[in-house]
Amino acid sequence: MTKPSRAAYIPLSAPPFASFHSGEEDDEESIEFSRYGSPVAGGMVVENELKSKPKRPGLGGSFLSSPYAEPVPGAEIPQPPSGLNPLFEKLLPVDEDVPLYIDVGNRGYRDIPFAVLYSIALITMLITGIVVLFTTKNARLDSIFPRPIYTTIRDSAGLLTAITGVAVLVGAAWLSLLRSFVRPVVVITILAIPVTCLGFFAATLTNSILGKAHDAPYLGVQYDGMIVLATSFLMGGIASATFLFNRRQEIEQTIHILQLSCDILRTNPGIFVVSVLLTATYMLFAVAWMFLFSHLFLRGLKETDPSGVVRWHMANGTGWVAGFFTLMYFWTSAIFKNVEKVTIAGVVGEWYFQRPEGALSTDRTLKNFKAAITKSFGSIAFASLILGIIQTMQFITRLARGRSSNNSAIHAFLTSCLDCWGQLADNVSSYALVYVGLSGDSFCVSSYRTTRIFRRNLILGLVTSTVTRLILLMGTATIALGCGVVTFFFASRGLGSPFAYVVGGVGTVIPFYVVQVLGHVVQNTVDATFICYLLDLDMNTCHCENAHRIFGSSVS
Repeated sequence: MTKPSRAAYIPLSAPPFASFHSGEEDDEESIEFSRYGSPVAGGMVVENELKSKPKRPGLGGSFLSSPYAEPVPGAEIPQPPSGLNPLFEKLLPVDEDVPLYIDVGNRGYRDIPFAVLYSIALITMLITGIVVLFTTKNARLDSIFPRPIYTTIRDSAGLLTAITGVAVLVGAAWLSLLRSFVRPVVVITILAIPVTCLGFFAATLTNSILGKAHDAPYLGVQYDGMIVLATSFLMGGIASATFLFNRRQEIEQTIHILQLSCDILRTNPGIFVVSVLLTATYMLFAVAWMFLFSHLFLRGLKETDPSGVVRWHMANGTGWVAGFFTLMYFWTSAIFKNVEKVTIAGVVGEWYFQRPEGALSTDRTLKNFKAAITKSFGSIAFASLILGIIQTMQFITRLARGRSSNNSAIHAFLTSCLDCWGQLADNVSSYALVYVGLSGDSFCVSSYRTTRIFRRNLILGLVTSTVTRLILLMGTATIALGCGVVTFFFASRGLGSPFAYVVGGVGTVIPFYVVQVLGHVVQNTVDATFICYLLDLDMNTCHCENAHRIFGSSVS
């Protein structure tokens, strides 16, 4: 009989530096194992113990399941699933019922109460605005201010419309160039970000100094604000240049990601048709909202005090109505943005998961758009309501902080909290709505499942997502800020209006949101492709080798 090997038994719970020997004589206290990993007594294997204990597959019977046991020749050793590395097993169990993609024809209606709520709120806003429109007169404030807010916006309507149209054309041209020449456009955009900020700094500072020297004195405060804005341009240019220089190694990966997204967009040109349609509809909504919103402040009473000064008192409840209109603006803006996101997610999902089967239909963009505005509209309204409420609270908090004589710590605390909640809600809803577009599930279910997918795969997000978003955001912001600066100086130096800041703000906000709808085409394609890659990774499949090669080195 083969002489059994001798070793000391170490419990699994022993500390990492435990000795292999107990400190006593080896011959008296050591435990002996056979060549098959079984303990022996007096040099003989305990056959009864071997028979009574279950055998480990591929190993000899082991009473203590020794990790040093040798495999039995010819024994069946179970293999892990093909392609699965046990070191990369998920921390959470895989949801086997989670679908990769569900065709829009097999989906149901989700989150219907929120779709109904938005419809009621939109109808209420339109009815209120129409009633106010027909119960106010435009000339009621002319004797109080030389150029009131409404008159200033009305006189600048042509310029605002032209500026918005130019912003849309510039954004469309930028996206068109990005589709055809990804690398040079990205490089030029990266270089243009700090250069443009420095250019805005010089132009804004020069015009503000000239305005303070030659224009009406009551515009001096606004020019001081523009000088502060010019300083922020300078700081933004320096900060963006520093950030991009530190992230220069990620720029190459960002280019590959954008190239993959543009390949998807080239094979699905209908996405741009839907984007332009949404942009045009959003422009109509923005103009109508601005027209109705400006009439809210014409409801009130004119009063002359004993000194002969005419004062205007707005009607009771105007602030609440204005707050409701503001909420509806942010809510509707988020809906337009998220409809585009869900539509693109559905198109990308069908391209990603069904492309090898040749089951793609020619009208995939149209059918996913129909599903977004019908079956998934409730989920979109739900997510957009959360974002709209947070953005409205941010706007009101900043407005109150700006009008307050002393910036208290409470205002700063509320602003910081709302910023954090806003960023969190935007990140969660962004990926959740992509899953809504892929599966047609409700918003809550989609949020839960995407969160588990991220946790199971130990992934927090794209390493290059910051650079990608910065490139797209700065491109949009540059166009919008340029429009705002032009409209401000037109209203101040051209019209001499004391409310030039209102025109400048409107001339910045509207182009920003309009161009942002176009800019989100690329970002939404990146997000949707990334979620498809994560679903592949989660299910241990590979439907697109390019996505795995690109995203595999770009996650954290």
